[in-house]
Amino acid sequence: MASFQLQGIVAAPVLPMLPDFSIDWTSLRSYIRWIAQQKPTAIAMNMDASEGPSLEHDEQLEVLRVCKDVIGGAVPLVSGLIAGSTQGAVRWGNELKAGGAEALAIFPPFPTFLGNPVPSDMIYAYHKAIADGVGLPMIAFQFPKAFGPDFPPETLERLASIPQVIGLKEASFDTTKTVETIATARALPRKLGIMTGSDTFICEAMVMGCDGALIGFACTATAALIDMQRKVAAKDFVG
Repeated sequence: MASFQLQGIVAAPVLPMLPDFSIDWTSLRSYIRWIAQQKPTAIAMNMDASEGPSLEHDEQLEVLRVCKDVIGGAVPLVSGLIAGSTQGAVRWGNELKAGGAEALAIFPPFPTFLGNPVPSDMIYAYHKAIADGVGLPMIAFQFPKAFGPDFPPETLERLASIPQVIGLKEASFDTTKTVETIATARALPRKLGIMTGSDTFICEAMVMGCDGALIGFACTATAALIDMQRKVAAKDFVG
């Protein structure tokens, strides 16, 4: 497993594109090098910010290959895992692993997980199958309630029983849900990193108790967010 703890800032870069809508590989290399030099906790590609849902599988794999080459082990490389079925997720997760991913951010399988409530057994079984079938560290993904799924306390408790699950991207964009998720995580028998993905209240979410952010906002404000998280963790609200 990757050795990093899920805290601090995981940058989710955008994907440079050319006027013909193809990937600008030259710009991607220099851009990812610039982000890696700022030492975020990790870099996450094939996420929403980097057009993961719109890319073909071969494009996602090439994005990983290029980024891994540029990063050169300076920080861990995370990949979003976007699939529509459990079997497909396990198969694709292994391809991403072979392509260089050191951890996976697990997107809900739409439309299966569309709306709420999604049964806890279904959410658990999906993540457990990926954990058993791929073996990489995993980050669960809590969406806004309108799109689903959000994870009630009992679901998060079940996910925490899967050793490969190292944390949660809390992107509910709901302060009440964020507070509930943080409180649930604090009561768990082992540490899960709770990372805000709510761009509208990044600092506030960390003050509330999130361990950091896995967020597209760090695609340009990388150093500023790293500094913000360190100051919040140190309770330095003046400096």
